[in-house]
Amino acid sequence: MKIILPDTWPQFFTATISEWKKLLKPSKYKDILVDSLRFLVDEKRIILNGFVIMRNYMHVIWQVVSQASPAGDNTRPGQGTNHVFVHIIFSNTRIKCVLSIMKTRILKPVEVIRQYFKPNFKNSMKTFFYSFTILLFSFCAKAQESNLFTVGFEKSFTSKILGEQRKVWIHIPNSNGGNENTGKGRYPVIYLLDGDANFNDIVSITEFMSNAGLCPPMIVVGILHPARMTDLTFGTDKETPGVVGRADKFMLYVEKELMPYIESNYPTVSYKIFIGHSVGGLNVVNTLIHHPELFNAYVSLDAALWWNNQQIVTEAKMILANKNYKGKTLFMALANRMEKGMDTLEVQKDTTEGTELIRSNLEFIKDIFKNQTNQLRFQHRFYENDDHSSVRLIGEYDALRFIFDYYKLKIYNSELD
Repeated sequence: MKIILPDTWPQFFTATISEWKKLLKPSKYKDILVDSLRFLVDEKRIILNGFVIMRNYMHVIWQVVSQASPAGDNTRPGQGTNHVFVHIIFSNTRIKCVLSIMKTRILKPVEVIRQYFKPNFKNSMKTFFYSFTILLFSFCAKAQESNLFTVGFEKSFTSKILGEQRKVWIHIPNSNGGNENTGKGRYPVIYLLDGDANFNDIVSITEFMSNAGLCPPMIVVGILHPARMTDLTFGTDKETPGVVGRADKFMLYVEKELMPYIESNYPTVSYKIFIGHSVGGLNVVNTLIHHPELFNAYVSLDAALWWNNQQIVTEAKMILANKNYKGKTLFMALANRMEKGMDTLEVQKDTTEGTELIRSNLEFIKDIFKNQTNQLRFQHRFYENDDHSSVRLIGEYDALRFIFDYYKLKIYNSELD
């Protein structure tokens, strides 16, 4: 029998609390969900056919008005309904804290029928729900036919500021359909230097953390550099003859061309994070000191603050003392670049070239602590067992945990009794 799917149809959605905790036992938490559903109905964003809210799960039968699934939708099974719910419901901030610890999933239609529709139902009711099951199965089968796995995609455009062709790699959250699907939510953006080296790391970390309820899903923009040292440094340094940095011009390209392009073509919110490693970290710190308005959070991974006789460290001393950094966040990761037997106090007395990077970072960190009245939200970590290359991965993860330390709702079993 050939089944023809209508253009839109109600979907059955189930959300369960992580570890089956009875989070929704208090009526006040049920009220948050009810108020959120009422808001979505009033705003004509959903058609609500029915719902059930229990102590550790909820069921909803609904139709999302602006995101109704067409018959030819390629959404993966178990992804379309629950993630649409999460992103639309997040427009109501009152429920955000509750959903951050909920693991959403779609119950198998047969299980739904067995659990909720008993044999004493009328034949017509049975027929309706079994027909609904067939529709769901055929929809899922159709969706699986073109289920491709993608991490991101590349975009290329001409920069008038830099006078050259520039490329970026872009990742749209998997919960939004990935690839270039932009219709299911709005997200913070991570602007990532050395995109070709760091893109997969950051995408994996953000997807893991958002699935675990540790941070929101995020768009990742990996910036590629045809001339890395030219893009990420400023002026010259005696150790790298022939290199003349143009970081100020590069950042003008980021501000005036790249950011407007991303914001006009993809579903962004205003929150932006800037991440860089080594000379990329140098660029991150330089931007924080001279142009803090460009980003909300800055991540510096073993930054090359030694550049040009620690120029940025010297400039920062006066600026940190006089500029207000309220609302700005900085995380710094330091790798172990010390000789055996040294610690972070002793290394500051050293004068050898091999410790210049960590010494310049420690000097900058001391200046930050001297000027805590500037309201910069700051954390740094020293990774004793990591070198300059390996510190990137753990530093990126810890940085995002620090930036979004408020995001995960902490609820103890004793609070649910």
